Amino acid sequence: ERSIRGTLESLVGQTLSDWECICVDDGSTDGSGAVLDEYAARDPRIRVIHKPNGGEGSARNAGMDAATGDIIAFLDADDRMHPEALGLFCSMWGKTGFEMLRYEARPVSSPAEEFAPLGDEPICEKVDFARCGESPFVFCALGCATVVARGLARQLRWTDLRQGADRLLVMDGLLRTKSTCRARAKLVNYYMDPNSISRKLSAGLLKGTCDYLPAVLSRADQLGVTAEMLEAGEGLA
Repeated sequence: ERSIRGTLESLVGQTLSDWECICVDDGSTDGSGAVLDEYAARDPRIRVIHKPNGGEGSARNAGMDAATGDIIAFLDADDRMHPEALGLFCSMWGKTGFEMLRYEARPVSSPAEEFAPLGDEPICEKVDFARCGESPFVFCALGCATVVARGLARQLRWTDLRQGADRLLVMDGLLRTKSTCRARAKLVNYYMDPNSISRKLSAGLLKGTCDYLPAVLSRADQLGVTAEMLEAGEGLA
């Protein structure tokens, strides 16, 4: 409830006007659902799904299934998108026909930090993931910095794991497409909330990490990057 207005304003203020936003109220117990309904009532591009609480994966799957656009991007309820982001995604998709696009997030201590104008359109390059020379653990992080074509999205599911669901989604996408692109541009403010689940060292966090590492390594084996993922996993451990 504290952050959702700013998140929605970052979409309403996009330079691209032709988009749809699927907001999933996953059984919230604060005023988030009412805020979503307020925005949907005055902007027909915004649609709201109210559902019983099922967790992050369930919410993202519901939104992904309801989307009708050619490409689908993700945005957390406390993050904000660069005003040129959606226009860039559409331009890059038109030029490359990507099935999956990876871009960069900007970690911030306040989601309201202003974006600088991009100037020239960032280069969108095709990536051979197994030979990109980048840590696959890092390359696959942050599902919020991912855009997928709707055809590929229909083959993907977010898991209900508390940790690493974004990394697993990206790896599953890599297993299903050879048309992966990357744009080196920071197009979302990724809020580093000190009180979030992923920031607090706890037994639950450690258990979540242990739950998802085997799934990560299984996909890494199929992608041919097991050694790199093992090294990164040992560092995390």
